[in-house]
Amino acid sequence: MRKKLFGILLPLIVWIASTTSHAGLIVEFESVQMEPGRVGSIDVYVRSSDGTDLVAQYNTLFRITRISGQGILEFQPTAEQSNSETLEPNYVFFGDSNDFLSTSEDSNKNELTQGDIAFVDVRLDAAIANRRLLGRLEMIHRLPADQLSTFAGAEYQVSLVRNTTFFAREDLNTLVPIEEASFTNFGTVTFAAVPEPSSALMLLVALYSIGSRRRTQDRGGCFRPSQG
Repeated sequence: MRKKLFGILLPLIVWIASTTSHAGLIVEFESVQMEPGRVGSIDVYVRSSDGTDLVAQYNTLFRITRISGQGILEFQPTAEQSNSETLEPNYVFFGDSNDFLSTSEDSNKNELTQGDIAFVDVRLDAAIANRRLLGRLEMIHRLPADQLSTFAGAEYQVSLVRNTTFFAREDLNTLVPIEEASFTNFGTVTFAAVPEPSSALMLLVALYSIGSRRRTQDRGGCFRPSQG
C-alpha cells in the first residue's frame, strides 16, 4: 500500500521539489580515479544547509556525461549494483533501510535511479564532516582490448538530475527542499593514460638502477677497516 501511494504521488512530488528554491539539502559527490577498462564506484553524500532538515524517503536520478577521452563509462546494470552503501554506518538510513533500490535500464546505461524509505525521520547535519552517505554508484569503463595499450586518458562527470529527484519526510506530505547547488555539483571520474611501452621500459630501468646503487651502498656501509 505504501509503495502504491508513493508511485501515485511521485509526479506531484517531483514537480513541487523542482520548483522549490528555499535552502535545504545539499547533495555532493566525491571525485575518483578509475583504471581503464575496469569497474569502480563513486560515493554521493547528503547534508542539510542549516542542520534542521529531516528525511525519511528519497528518490534520486544520476547521470554520466563524458568530457573527454576514449571508451564508454556506464552504470553497472541493476543486478551488478552491490547496494553496499546500506551496510555502511554512515549511510543515511543505516539500520532503517526498508525499500532500497538501485536501477539502471539496459536502454540507457548512463543513468541510474536510486531510492529508499525509512520508517523514522533522520535529521541531517550541516557540517561537511558529518554528511551522510547517500549512494555508492558502481560503474564500468568499457574499452576494447586493442585500445588499452594506446589509451591516453579520459574524464567524465557524474551529476544529480532534477527530473525525478526528491526528498520527503516520513508522512509523505512534507517535501524537503533541495538546494540548487545540488544540481550543479558533480563528481569527476578520471582515467590516467597508460604509459607507452618505451616510457614503461625506461621507468623500469631507472628503478633497477636506483635499486642497484642502494644495494652497493649498503654493502659498502657494512665494511669496517681493522683497528691497528
